[in-house]
Amino acid sequence: MIRIPINEGWRFCRLQQDSLAYAAPSGSEAPVALPHTLALEGKPWRGTAAYYYALHPQADWQNVLLEFEAVDQQCRVYLDGREIGGHTGGYARFRVSIPREALRQSELEVAVVVTNALNEHISPHFGDFTVYGGICRPVNLLICGDTHFDYLYHGTDGLILRAEADAFLTGEMHYHTWFGHEQDIQIAVLGHYESEQYTREIFRDIIERVAPQLPVYDTEVVTNPIQIL
Repeated sequence: MIRIPINEGWRFCRLQQDSLAYAAPSGSEAPVALPHTLALEGKPWRGTAAYYYALHPQADWQNVLLEFEAVDQQCRVYLDGREIGGHTGGYARFRVSIPREALRQSELEVAVVVTNALNEHISPHFGDFTVYGGICRPVNLLICGDTHFDYLYHGTDGLILRAEADAFLTGEMHYHTWFGHEQDIQIAVLGHYESEQYTREIFRDIIERVAPQLPVYDTEVVTNPIQIL
């Protein structure tokens, strides 16, 4: 498998619609590079927007996937106006397959229609950059051979290792993947700060062990996003 970044050459515009239906480009789109958010000059904005990219397939491409590291918060992906995939949830990788017959064309229009409108079924509901929306992480092309792992399997590398465990602890989980495991495992979503606050001590201990000659200082910056007055 070959991974090709495609983060330059995108075009962006805000849309006057609530749905994630395909919207043809008007010609007034602004050129942007990824990652990109719907915020304008740091000012949050909620609504629907579209990204467009001109893809030029090569003659030897057979199995090609679009890999999105994250799109916040809900999106649909279109190829020449035809829907080929989508995703719900702002901070997880997902992939969509480009139909093999489409790769015979010299140019393809990739369109991503995305919304960060408030949705009670999609977390987070509020925050700072976490609800800015847009294609907020890089995008890649995956060029695969005829025999390859199932890269469409929930955005993973298609290689699953299973081990017996009583509980699964994580800092973040998609709302729609929370359910359905009641009889399998106990799931605890701790939150980013709650699960990451101890990494400072962990890294300090590692540095002091492998490089005792280096001075190490603990930061006094409070990173807890919830402040109790």
